[in-house]
Amino acid sequence: MTMLRVMPDLQLSLIVSCTLALQILTFPEFLFLDPFSNSLGVFLAGAQLAAVTGWIVLLFVPPILIALRTRIGRRFSIYLAISASIWPAVLLSIRLVHLAVTGNPGIDYHLSYPIFVLSDFVVPILYWSIARHASALYRQALNRQRQARQP
Repeated sequence: MTMLRVMPDLQLSLIVSCTLALQILTFPEFLFLDPFSNSLGVFLAGAQLAAVTGWIVLLFVPPILIALRTRIGRRFSIYLAISASIWPAVLLSIRLVHLAVTGNPGIDYHLSYPIFVLSDFVVPILYWSIARHASALYRQALNRQRQARQP
């Protein structure tokens, strides 16, 4: 893995993290819920904790992993995929419970505030594609090493 490939991914990841941070600061009411605003208090408290954890991971972990890609080695793609999956998993669980309780998945905010499509879909897909590309590059390098060892 060359430094030339790491730098564009790192720059993109930093831009994505800054954009997500601005999104959080612009729409804090979408992230920080009052757990006692309805009968789902305990669930909402847990969901809020999971959502904050997911956002923090999505903000900070991918840029750190990308910056340390060469030191992390072959597990980089696994760690990146996991860190990119936490927020969508939390969001999906919240939406499924919302659907079960109210009959509405509560995804209409994507129409009113399309910026959330970025954080909910585009960013995780971007990081999954970087992880997949890194995994493919690692497998290619491993195959070349194996071929070079054979007489």
